[in-house]
Amino acid sequence: MKKAVVIGGGIAGASISRELARAGVGVTLLERSKQLCSGATWHAAGLVTRFGGSPKLKKLHVRSMQLLEAIHDRNEGGVGLHLTGSIRLIEKGDS
Repeated sequence: MKKAVVIGGGIAGASISRELARAGVGVTLLERSKQLCSGATWHAAGLVTRFGGSPKLKKLHVRSMQLLEAIHDRNEGGVGLHLTGSIRLIEKGDS
């Protein structure tokens, strides 16, 4: 069996750990606090967007939102998700 160690239990570490486990990899996640996603992730919880600075980052955001919506819909792990809209304004001539 393949094994991996993931350092940090923020949204990235937790998501990577989940996907590795689903792929059959034995995962050890190291987190310094008593709760996942309680550090920087918690502070930015309302900042989940559907846009990004690059095509790869946008794909990551979209896939993350799909996973969060699926977890929320299945009522898995006490995940609460409230989707809101957003708008980006760019001044004419600004890029």
